[in-house]
Amino acid sequence: TCIKTNTTITLNGNLTILSGGNLTLRNSTIRMNSTSDGQYGINVSAGAMYILDLDESTATMNDASNITAGDSTSSNYFFIVNNGTTFEMRNSYLTYAGWGENIGQRGLEINTTVNFTGNTINNSYIGATFYKNGNNASYNTIKQIYRWGFYFLGSDNNTLLYNNFRDAGNYNYTKSPPSWDIAGTQTAVVNLTRSDYNIVKHNIINDSANNIAQINDMTGAGLWFQDSTGNTLDNNTIHWI
Repeated sequence: TCIKTNTTITLNGNLTILSGGNLTLRNSTIRMNSTSDGQYGINVSAGAMYILDLDESTATMNDASNITAGDSTSSNYFFIVNNGTTFEMRNSYLTYAGWGENIGQRGLEINTTVNFTGNTINNSYIGATFYKNGNNASYNTIKQIYRWGFYFLGSDNNTLLYNNFRDAGNYNYTKSPPSWDIAGTQTAVVNLTRSDYNIVKHNIINDSANNIAQINDMTGAGLWFQDSTGNTLDNNTIHWI
């Protein structure tokens, strides 16, 4: 077990958590100091990882933990959370994760059931990808995301409450120089593909893609449902400016 509090760690290599490992961050920063996309990253292969603030309050984000890039913010990292692990991220920051569409390139990819609340994610390829069922993804701020704010793939019975999405999906963000062309690309702020019986309530989607779609014939959508059934939408606010 390793607990890091009020610490900044710069990694010139991968961070891998193996069986029996337990890493807890509180008000701490990890800088993934890659010099090219995907050179380094985080792999929660087994064990547990907790990314937390100090006082467990969204009102005081100055004590948040932060996962980010190192000296080059145009060199993004992978962040893989594998099946059977324990992972929790609350009231913390994630920036400059992911660089491509393929598995292992998307940024934060979560293949276990998680509590993911009160976080801010920005300047990433996808905000977070969820592959397992029963996740709670609520009270997050997702902004300046290139592809999808949240991507649920074959992931059922999730709860999405009170998230705030700004410039998520359709955003050619601050890689220097910008290297991703949005033209002809299907994007969405929240993408639920083959994902059933999810609860999507009280979310705000602002300055983002192109309103709301339930069919896959648009280049941009606020909420995207493909091969999905039984989802509940209530009191969501979608602005397109």
